[in-house]
Amino acid sequence: MNEAEEDFALPELRSDLQLIEGPVALDGSPSWLIVDPIRNKYFSIGWAAFQLLSRWSIGKASDLLAAIKSETALESDQEDIKELIAFLYRNSLTRYSASGTSDDYMEQYQASKPSFLFWLVHHYLFFKIPLVRPTRFLRRTLVFVEPIYTYTSRSFILLLGLIGLFMVSRQWESFVSTFLYFFNIQGMLFYFLSLVFIKVMHELAHAYTVIRYGCKVPTMGVAFLVMFPILYTDTSDTWRLKSSLERIHVGAAGMLMELYIACLATFCWSFLPEGYLKSAAFILATTSWILSLVINLNPLMRFDGYYILSDLLGIQNLQARAFAVGKWRLTELLFGLKLNPPEALSRNNLRKLTIYAWCVWVYRFFLFIGIALLVYHFFFKVLGLVLFAIEILWFIVLPVVGMFLRWWDLKGKIVKTRRFYITLTIIVLLFSLFLIPWQSSVTMPAMLQSGKKITVFAPAPAYIEANFLSEDKWVDKDDVLIKLKSPQIERDIDLTRQEIEYLRLQAKRIAASEKDLANVQVIIQQLQESRSKLEGLISQQQQLLIKAPFSGTIRDVEPSLHQDRWINKKLPLATIIRPYAAVIEGVMQESDLKRVNVQAPVKFIPDSPEENAILGFVIDIEEANLKVLDLESLASVYGGKVPSTLSQDNKLVPDRSFYRVRMRVSEVENLHVDQDRRGVVHIEAESESLLVRTYKLVASVLIRESGF
Repeated sequence: MNEAEEDFALPELRSDLQLIEGPVALDGSPSWLIVDPIRNKYFSIGWAAFQLLSRWSIGKASDLLAAIKSETALESDQEDIKELIAFLYRNSLTRYSASGTSDDYMEQYQASKPSFLFWLVHHYLFFKIPLVRPTRFLRRTLVFVEPIYTYTSRSFILLLGLIGLFMVSRQWESFVSTFLYFFNIQGMLFYFLSLVFIKVMHELAHAYTVIRYGCKVPTMGVAFLVMFPILYTDTSDTWRLKSSLERIHVGAAGMLMELYIACLATFCWSFLPEGYLKSAAFILATTSWILSLVINLNPLMRFDGYYILSDLLGIQNLQARAFAVGKWRLTELLFGLKLNPPEALSRNNLRKLTIYAWCVWVYRFFLFIGIALLVYHFFFKVLGLVLFAIEILWFIVLPVVGMFLRWWDLKGKIVKTRRFYITLTIIVLLFSLFLIPWQSSVTMPAMLQSGKKITVFAPAPAYIEANFLSEDKWVDKDDVLIKLKSPQIERDIDLTRQEIEYLRLQAKRIAASEKDLANVQVIIQQLQESRSKLEGLISQQQQLLIKAPFSGTIRDVEPSLHQDRWINKKLPLATIIRPYAAVIEGVMQESDLKRVNVQAPVKFIPDSPEENAILGFVIDIEEANLKVLDLESLASVYGGKVPSTLSQDNKLVPDRSFYRVRMRVSEVENLHVDQDRRGVVHIEAESESLLVRTYKLVASVLIRESGF
């Protein structure tokens, strides 16, 4: 290549660009920022690029290289200049495009403008609506809020907070009960206004701190995170700040403001009268700033905590750089390629970035799963299912696929390493566990119950004449449990007998009265009805002498039973249990039905670790799924393992399809069951792999939830 070909003119830079000194890089080298004030963008460059750009006005490449060689220790060539020119053209930092026309800019714009579908996938969960450009207003009013930033003001506010905490501690029960004022429309309105106030103050604290350090706030507005509105402040101009401590102040300003408000609200709570203002002070003093700290201090998302951590570590663009290091470290861990890290950093910094990246990946996995479920339930079923699939594919599956494609490009190097075969062996073993049908049993929640038991109720409203019930008492069949007396039944018996006697007298006078002779059939019918009524009343009276229907143990005796107490038909008096006839009842998921057969052996393991396992076998599997769960102890709302909810009529409704399975205990003569026991049952079943089981579960959920 001759000298004429090597020399070329340098493109003219835009006159509005600013080149300012940036923070010290992670490796200790200086950095600079190219500031694009029109687009409010910032580009970080190193020492070499700065030396070239600071002499860019020379005009020609050969002259620029000569100046660099004579004035600095930098060794540069035409390739370095060409790479820098490509960077300038790519980011529209030159006065004219590469072709000298506006076509290049139009092509860049069209290339950067995503399709509607691409935009929707990226922005339907999070998008911003800028509302104001507040820089001028903030600069004019900074003088009014400047006192807040003084040491004296901060100390005074914290002192008031400590005094408020002391006063609250002396009336803690009253403080906690303040929240009760929010259980009405006006209270909820005050609650909402309190949250809006503190969030506005949070964002204003960010904004004023930015202005105080000489930067600008391009926009403030509302962002929507999973359709939930949150306020935001654009603090991107703080990239100008060379001091990381100043940027940390900007990031922490909102949380500090909420803490100051909490201190003042805690102090004011003790002096405010009962009502909504006192409740608002309670909210400002407690839940609002605590939730704010929990959310904003999270460094795994791009909230305040992320930028604070970035400045504390001295790492700009923390997530992108950490992800690159995390991928490199994962590749080295799996394959041992001994590739150079993406950045020349110390071992300690590489370790920090790796830990951070892997923590973000785990957090994002569960976060996106949760968001996908939220999106699914937020929309109607078909659209929710589509958005759920997009969320999982785009944010979880595609990044994993991208990582595999990168490894595929390195396959030539990977297969030559010893680490690859170790990793491959581990993966094959894991897939074998997933593919081989080693699961030969079905596990389900179950109850061990007495095979025969009955709850005793009063046959009619009555009072106790004699009570023979006592806890754990053994009774034989037909033993008297309780003797009741009902004045109403006795009165009805007397009236019915009088009515029968009256009808008999009428029947005797049939021959003497033509009128009664005409109604003879009516009198006979009434007499028969009265005799039937008397028999029923006498039967009810006999039932008031409650006897044991079978031999067994008395359990769950109502403790308030005493002589002369009135009871109704709905009050359970006690339970009679025959302890030597035990059965097991459980509920099985739909996906396991075809794997279990009648007569299959089972093992019941009680929840109590002191009790032994019990053997048995399946005697019946119901064909219809449970609409109502009558085994209450198994319901999740009562600490069981069957996910269920309470309906409006207080019935337990399973959240998905479950089927009742009845089992019999094998060794009845050696088993004494005096009360129900909760546990799990393991049933011998046809073997099934985790892959097949997962497929059945996913398919059943998709079919059920899509409404197909």
